[in-house]
Amino acid sequence: MGSRVANPALIVTVLLAITLTILFDLTRIAAIGAIFYLVMDIAIHWGLLRHLRKEIDFNPVIVMFAILFDTIILVAFFILKFNSDPLVPVVSIFGIVMVIVAERLFMTTHTDSNGVMHMEMEMDDSEMDRIGKEKTGIGNKH
Repeated sequence: MGSRVANPALIVTVLLAITLTILFDLTRIAAIGAIFYLVMDIAIHWGLLRHLRKEIDFNPVIVMFAILFDTIILVAFFILKFNSDPLVPVVSIFGIVMVIVAERLFMTTHTDSNGVMHMEMEMDDSEMDRIGKEKTGIGNKH
């Protein structure tokens, strides 16, 4: 009987949280988290502008201002942290690079020659509806 981890991302997240807790104090963890959040927010807004402009109705000017303000805040925070605690920006850059490398590795190993990712999550419409209702609470009697 072979056992497989049901959610390897959860295991990685827990191990990362434990490692951060052991190596850094709460102030440093919060600063690293803030940098990661701002980088992620900029990436999501950029992806929205670049890839979803035709699929989603939104005002691109607002998204561009969000990117601008996030970038200003990130640069200012990065400079302040670099001057007061240089370990935080260094660890943040290392972490972001590791995330990008892991993402590229994952994409390479899970994408076929046609550019399709096979995530083994094929479901019929009834199962999709059931999962959607469970997540939203629709149809649950309390």
